[in-house]
Amino acid sequence: MFFYHGTSVENAENIKKVGFKWDEKSSIWNCSDYEQTYFYRDEIDGNPHEGFFRALESAQIAAAFQGSLNTSLAVVVLEIPDDSPFLGKISPDTSCEHMSDDAVCVDDEDLQAAILTGEAVLHIEVVPDVYDPGLRLFYISGLLKNNYFCSGDLPEQVRRGMEKIAKVDTSEIFENVIMEPISNSDLPAYVLAADEDAA
Repeated sequence: MFFYHGTSVENAENIKKVGFKWDEKSSIWNCSDYEQTYFYRDEIDGNPHEGFFRALESAQIAAAFQGSLNTSLAVVVLEIPDDSPFLGKISPDTSCEHMSDDAVCVDDEDLQAAILTGEAVLHIEVVPDVYDPGLRLFYISGLLKNNYFCSGDLPEQVRRGMEKIAKVDTSEIFENVIMEPISNSDLPAYVLAADEDAA
C-alpha cells in the first residue's frame, strides 16, 4: 500500500537526515497538527495513483512557499505492507473539510518507529523539471483567500506580488506551465510493479 507526501527537494533532504520534524518557519498550513505528517492516499476518486500527482501539486506549493530555486520536486512515498500492524496507526485526515477521503495522517513518532522496525518503508522520489522558480508567485497566489494558508509567514514583498497576480486571469499559465509537467510525470517503477503483482 502506498501513500504520498509532496515537498521541496530541500525538505526531502532534511527528512532523509532527521526524519519528519515540524519547523514553524516552513509551516504552510495553519490547520495541521504539527506532530503529524499528512499523506495522500494512492487512489482518489477512483483514480489509481492520483495521490502521487496530488503530492506533486503540494510539492509545488511547498517549493514556492520556501522560495526554492530547484526545478525538481520531491515526493516522499510511504510504502506499508498490507499485513503491517502500522496500518492501524494511520487515520483519515480531518484537519480540514473534504480531505478525509483523499488523505491520511500519522503521528511522527509512530512513523519513525515503524520505519526503524521495518513495518513501513520511505522512498524519496525526486521528479525533475516540474517546478519553475521564476513563477514562484503564480504557484501560491491562488491560496491568498484560503483561511488555512500561512500567508503571514511570507515576506511582505511576496504577499504584495501575490495580491497583484490574484487580480488577473492566470488560468492559461496554470494549465500550460504549472500543471502540464505534473500530468506528464512518470510514476515510480516499484509502484507500477505492485500493480502488476496485484493483477
